[in-house]
Amino acid sequence: MNVANHLKVLAQSIANWEQNGKECSDADLAEAYQSDVRDLWKVHAAMKKGDFALAAKIAFDLDTIVREQIPNSVYELLERELN
Repeated sequence: MNVANHLKVLAQSIANWEQNGKECSDADLAEAYQSDVRDLWKVHAAMKKGDFALAAKIAFDLDTIVREQIPNSVYELLERELN
């Protein structure tokens, strides 16, 4: 899978997480989802620019539940690009 395909997969995961937030009835929790979505888009943007080191740093600095929204295939790509 090439980078463009990984970006599509990641974008879909982000959209799913965003949808979860929209379905949330608690305002504070909904805002937390939106913050997570913004952070996930930062990972996406760094990858799109080819800055895999920055993408990895942002990803690994996220809370566990948010990191889990990033598909394993994206982590595998980051690992390949960094080695």
